[in-house]
Formats: sequence, structure tokens, C-alpha cells
Amino acid sequence: MRRIHLLAVCLWGCAPLLLTLRWVRGGELRSWTGLALVAFTALWWAAAVGLYRRRPWAPGLAALLAGVPLLLGLVQSARRILFIVDRGGLESVGGRGSPLAFLVGWGEEALVLLIPGLVLTGLGAWTWREERAPSPASEARLGTKGGT
Repeated sequence: MRRIHLLAVCLWGCAPLLLTLRWVRGGELRSWTGLALVAFTALWWAAAVGLYRRRPWAPGLAALLAGVPLLLGLVQSARRILFIVDRGGLESVGGRGSPLAFLVGWGEEALVLLIPGLVLTGLGAWTWREERAPSPASEARLGTKGGT
């Protein structure tokens, strides 16, 4: 089970790492956005190492960091929905526009950010809950049964 968690963290962490490498290569590291991305990537990998080594601070930091891409994806989705509502549809007034490109971009963001983020956050919360559940040995030692 520990290998699965490490693989999930590494796969989810590849996106900020690849973005950071792209920004460094493009010379865009001097902006605040580039610095924030580098800081996010460094914190993410610190949390990944902490999770692997079972540090007590790591699950909280990982959950906080996992919320950042999810929040960005949800904000972008909300902006797109508001754009559609404001314009009355995907086509422009003159009939020119590309609704398919708009929907493809939205689908790619959902596949890259929202769906993996929700799955991994749910998996992390479920396993964290299972690890925090009292074991039968501790219940016997405390004289409780079933947490009552």
C-alpha cells in the first residue's frame, strides 16, 4: 500500500515539476508566478518525502497543497461557465468561434487537474482515516470496544 501512495504522490507531483522546468527553460522565473510555482513544487516534494518517511506534519501539508490545483481548476471551470452564460452560448455574434476548442480545453483541464485531484484527495483522506482508526490492540488495552 505504501508503494501506491508514493506512486500517486509522484505522478501528481510531476505536473508542477514539469511546469517549473518549462518556466526555468523559458526564462520566465523572474516573475511572481514563476517564483510561486517553484515554491509550490519545492513544498510539494517536501510533503512527498515527508509522507514516504511518515512524518506527522506531512499529511496536513500534502492536503493543503493538493487543494491548490483543485481550487485553480474549479475557479477556471467557474469562469468558463460564467463566460458561456454571459455570452448566451459558445458562438460569437457573427457566428465565428470555436465551441469545440473551448470544450476540448475545458475537458483537458478537467482530466489533468480536477479528476486526478479529486481521486487522489479522496484516496488520501480514506487512507489517512484508516491509519488514524484505533487498532484492535489499542482498544483491548484501553478497555473500549468499537470506539464507545
